[in-house]
Amino acid sequence: MVHPRLLKALKFKVPGDDKIDRLSALPDDILRHIMSYLPTEIAAATSVLSTRWKDLFISLPDIDLTVCKCWYALTEEAREREVSNFLTFGFRLILLRNKVPLRKFQLFVSPFVENLRVAIDSLLSAALLAKVQELDICVEGDQENRLYLPRIFTSKSLVTLTIETGEDLIAPSRVCLPNLKVLRFNSLKSIDEVSFVQLIQGCPSLEELSLKWRCLENVDRTLNVSAPFLKKLVLSCMQGRYSLAVESNNLVYLDCNVYGELKFAINAPCLEYFKYQGYPVEVKFVQDLRTIVDATIAFDEFELKETENILMLQGENAFELINGLQCVKSLNIESHSLKTLYDAGRFLPDLVNLTSLALDLYCDSESTMWWNMIPSLLESAPNLEALNIVSCVSDNQLTCEEELGILLQKAFPSCYIRQLKEIKIKISGNDQEFGFMLVKRFLKNGKSLKKITLYGSLKHWESSPKDYNKILSFTKSSKDCRIVFDHWMNGNE
Repeated sequence: MVHPRLLKALKFKVPGDDKIDRLSALPDDILRHIMSYLPTEIAAATSVLSTRWKDLFISLPDIDLTVCKCWYALTEEAREREVSNFLTFGFRLILLRNKVPLRKFQLFVSPFVENLRVAIDSLLSAALLAKVQELDICVEGDQENRLYLPRIFTSKSLVTLTIETGEDLIAPSRVCLPNLKVLRFNSLKSIDEVSFVQLIQGCPSLEELSLKWRCLENVDRTLNVSAPFLKKLVLSCMQGRYSLAVESNNLVYLDCNVYGELKFAINAPCLEYFKYQGYPVEVKFVQDLRTIVDATIAFDEFELKETENILMLQGENAFELINGLQCVKSLNIESHSLKTLYDAGRFLPDLVNLTSLALDLYCDSESTMWWNMIPSLLESAPNLEALNIVSCVSDNQLTCEEELGILLQKAFPSCYIRQLKEIKIKISGNDQEFGFMLVKRFLKNGKSLKKITLYGSLKHWESSPKDYNKILSFTKSSKDCRIVFDHWMNGNE
């Protein structure tokens, strides 16, 4: 959306200004930067203006081709004509570059029809001959999965490769990508174990790997992710039974999105950032994570009926995961994770390095039982300095002021509030009283508080004199505490 001031400036005309070509007067680098934001088809249209504009277009470092048509509504003759036009246009984009380096080639096709197969193969081959550095392929609906050209996996120029086809990952027998640093596979059906090993071994410089798959086969599989220079790993398993082993001495960032039946073994002694979302499955850290800085835990419920045995197993897995993060400095616990830990019925480990804790809470008559885990979390973190609370409050769930007071007193004992230096609070929903009481309790007991930030629905209190003055009237244990109404923060900050 165009900003009103910018729109006004664009409409403003200086007498005689319509005869001046100010755009062409801009330097080439600025024009190329402007054109880089245009779809390739539109940017190509500028080449008819003059030789200079043609040279500018063919010197753009990136090509982005999108083919989205209702192919099945066309006759066979019309379909062939459209495919021919697409192929001709794509070839011209690449061949007219006159050996100008091609940084990125992006191809999006939806839906795929068989008529396009040769055209796609030809365009990818041309891009590889142009020594493309980044290749991004998204082809939706190819059931035969024959778009993995062998030449893609033997390119010396490729630095980044992203493939999304919705089919199986089956790499050719020979893989040689000596300069590839980033590899992403999205929307896979399954991963062939042998192909995956060959693929990883053929990428000796790999630093970032992303695998997202959904295995519908009821078969146990084993997947070993081992790359010596791997720094970032994203694993998203939406279904299937896998045993995963991750091993890298240089791995710094690990993001796991798990909704299948998995077992994890993680050997990453230098891991700093860890994010886990999904079912509480078995996760084993082979070595202590002494370098861990930031962790996010977001457990979800199993889709199957949760029996007592399943609840106990989930709780045990959740506890063991937290136990492996004892050295973490910043921890984000999302709502259902508290329930899972509560079901475990075990004492939390000492989190002596933890200085920042974020809690994503849901406030209603049922979930407040899980809040009994909050004092245990605070007790396990004797050096905690910062607390970030994101809470969703449903209307008419906790309307009794006395009930709210008891809940907050149990969840946030004053002995644990005294040491806090900074608190951030975001309340979603319309229960103003809950927000007032939460702020009041922290201000009253936060003897070391330097700053309390209110955002979400609370930020609107600043525009209400009555609510604003009510907040300022609360007793503050710390005279140095500043109250900030932040209009821009979101729940992840």
